[in-house]
Order: sequence, then C-alpha cells, then structure tokens
Amino acid sequence: MPDLHSRIVGGSTASRVLHCPGSVAILDNMQFQLDQAADELLASALTMPPEAAKVQEQKAEALRGSLNQSSSYADEGTALHTVMEYLLGIDEVLPDNKVSSDREIIKIFMENNVEFDRMHDAVLPAYHQFNEYLDKVLAEDGDEFKLRVESRVEFPDIDDAFGTCDVLIRTSKRTIVWDWKFGAGVPVDASYKVPKPAPDEDQFDEFGNDQLTYYAVAALHTHPEYFNDDQIADSVSGNPLWPVELVICQPRVRDELSIYTSTMQELDDFKLDLVEAVEEALNGSTTYKLGKWCKFQACQSQCPLRADTPVGLERLASKLQKLQGVHQAAESLGPAGPYHQPEVREDNRLDYAETLALMLDLGEILEPYLSEAAKQAYTFLEAGGRVPGYKLVPKRAGHDKWQDDDKVDAFLGRQGLSVDERRVVKPVTPAVARTLLKSKGLDMKEGSKDRKLLEKYVQPGVSSGSTIAKSDDPRPEYVSSSAAVEEIAAKLKQIGVAK
Repeated sequence: MPDLHSRIVGGSTASRVLHCPGSVAILDNMQFQLDQAADELLASALTMPPEAAKVQEQKAEALRGSLNQSSSYADEGTALHTVMEYLLGIDEVLPDNKVSSDREIIKIFMENNVEFDRMHDAVLPAYHQFNEYLDKVLAEDGDEFKLRVESRVEFPDIDDAFGTCDVLIRTSKRTIVWDWKFGAGVPVDASYKVPKPAPDEDQFDEFGNDQLTYYAVAALHTHPEYFNDDQIADSVSGNPLWPVELVICQPRVRDELSIYTSTMQELDDFKLDLVEAVEEALNGSTTYKLGKWCKFQACQSQCPLRADTPVGLERLASKLQKLQGVHQAAESLGPAGPYHQPEVREDNRLDYAETLALMLDLGEILEPYLSEAAKQAYTFLEAGGRVPGYKLVPKRAGHDKWQDDDKVDAFLGRQGLSVDERRVVKPVTPAVARTLLKSKGLDMKEGSKDRKLLEKYVQPGVSSGSTIAKSDDPRPEYVSSSAAVEEIAAKLKQIGVAK
C-alpha cells in the first residue's frame, strides 16, 4: 500500500475511516481545492511589493494547511503530554511540592505558554490518578511490570500507519493501554455502545474506544512482548484469557478513570475491519455514515449526507413530510397552548413525544455540517477569500481590565474605599485544596480522616440539571422528579395526548 498515515488513517482518524471510508475521498477533494486557491494567492504575490507579497504567502500557507490546523488547545495538550512523559520517566514518585517547583516542568509551561493553573487542574490530578491506578494493579497482579511512555507504534498491514501510545504497561496478568485527555469539554469514554438490531434494539453491544483500540493493535504489532498473543480468548466461556485494559484519564472533566477491558480477539477483529475500510477508501469508496466520528472532522461541510445534497434532501424530505402533517393537524384542531404541533395518530390522538423526536432528528442532521462549514468559511475569509453574502467583522470587545492592579488598589484606597470594598479574595477551590494538602503530607484519599475533616467545609458539586442525549449514551438515565412528571402530564392532558 502507499503512504497512508498522514492522508488516510491514524489514531485520531481511525474511527472516521472505519465507519465512513467515503470521507477519505471528500477530504482529498477539499485539499485539492484549497491547494488551487493557495496557488492563486501565490501567483498574485509575484506582482506585489515584498512586504505585501510576504503577507500573501503567509495567507496561502495558512489556507493550504487549514484542514489540519492546530489550535491553542491542541498545543496545550501537547505540552501537558510532554510533562507527563517527563514525570513518568523519573524513577521515583515525586511529592506534589516537588512537581509544582520542578524547573523542567516550569520550562515546558513557559515555552508553550501554558498557564500555571494547569499544574493543579491537570498535571497533579493526572499524576495522582496514574500512580494510584498502578499501585492498585500491582497489588492485584504482583510487583513485576514493564512500562513504555510516548511510544511510537505502527499499525499492521497498512503502510506508514502509526501513532503514539501515551503509556503502555504489561503486568503478569494484563496489558494496559493508557491515554491522557486534557480537554475540559466533552468527556471521552473508553468504550461506546451500539444498539442491537430489531427486535432487540433496546439492548446494546459494547466496543472499545476506536482510538485506543487502534493504539492497542499497533502496540501489539510493534511491541508484542507487552502482550500474550498465545491467549486470544476462551471460545467456550467467552472470557478473556489475556485482558487488554483501555484506560482514559481526563482529569479536567472527571475524578475517576474510564476503563474498558478488551480482548485479543476484539483487537484482531478491529485490525481486519480497519484494513478493509482503508482498502475500500483507496478504491474510491462512496460509503458514508453519520456518527460520533464526525465531530471535529473537516469533511462534515462537504458530506454527501448533508441537507443540501440529493441523499440529504431525501433524508430531510421524509422528516419534513411528517412535519407537514403536524402543521396540518395543528391547523385542523386549532391552537392548544404552547404545544400546538403534535403529530396525529390513527386514533386521532396526538403523539407529542414523537414530534419532539422528529425535531431533534432534524437538528442532528443539520448541525454538524453547518458548524464545520462556518469554521472553514472563517478560515477562507481570513486568508483573503470571498464567500458570497458573508464578511469578517470585529468581535465585540471583552470586559474592561485594570492596567496595573497595585496602582488601582492604591487609587481606590485614596478615594475612600476600604480594603474589603475594593478587593475580592476567595479561597482556592476544593480540588486545588486537596492537591495542596496532599503535597503537605495529608491523606486525601476518599474516606480518610484528613479528607473527612476537609469535606466538612465542602458543598458537593451537583448537576445543574439534565440534558438530552441519544439512547446509547453511556451516562445513566436522569430520573425526573415526580413534580416535573406531574407538570408535564397535566400539559399533555390539555392537548389530548394523555388521559
């Protein structure tokens, strides 16, 4: 096979290629068009003065690489990975105060413009979680283990398909593939669920996270000594004879690890499926599928399943036909309070829930490619391109800031404001306090005496409410309060949905 990794598949793109091989051709075509636009900018630069030509060349370069552009978040993640690699390379476990004052870590932070707050909300929690997990595993499996950090691993049967495994561990009883996630947004899980086909659609099959499974397969190929490939699975009982634990540590999102136990058989199945998907992609696949793998992928804006394509329009048409029926039903029955667009059943009763599902389905179809199109349009406009009907304008100004905190404090004092009036001082957060107290030698493990003393002053965090998710979301279902249920039931009775 030709050189594939940079263009086709790697750890972060494995899920997209596996489930949607047609996306590869879309991205190739997008890159071709961007290259053409960049070449036009470079051609125009030949007739410009040197300074203007330099700006034009920079725009062309930015345009050419816009599909793979990095971000400040990605740069911060790279720096934090470097810090963890450094810490795990030290023979001893450092106490928190030494980690916080380590010159090498401070240097990494400064070189990458990473805020020092990340020491407390990312580095130290991640370091604690890793060491506590490793202590637990070694207590179960024995003291013997071997470990590799930031190891390049190559995926089998696909030329130049590789990735970097954050941490690879083998004990006497298992293999562990560990991945750091330092984002503070959406939680990343070590597994995902897929509904079974009818009539068992209310049940799910569970699979390992595609990115971690990719690293596990590549690690098995590159470092087979970290696995026991003689023991694939117990075909009789189905039990894994050699478990492969996929572990995600995401300290800025949750305090606990996300862990999925895979098997050698599952790794082998994944390898075969991905190789087949890559071969299909290279042959110009037109197989497309929407899913979680679409998120953050540039091909969303050009996806054939989007709303303004024949296939997309066909998908929308069936939804809009139902909506038309909803409107007609509403007009024939007259307004019925705030909920006046439910669908009519055969028994002339209104199905409020199905109508809501219909509207959510429409949003799911439209939102991904709209957001990606907006991002790409911004890049194109900033590079000097023209998008009919749109332009770049200045963002609204942020909040005013003091030029010098000490000088303004003195000034406000001279104007008669007391210290309490002109200063706002707050204690550190409970999470940071636990980290700092642990660095002082206190036991901050759950249930410890020291932890209980601190928790007397802590108001536990509570969910701000609930949010809508697909049925296969791994989070437990939120149970509405009886009062809320009664309120909704009363409204449904008003419009004839419920008796």
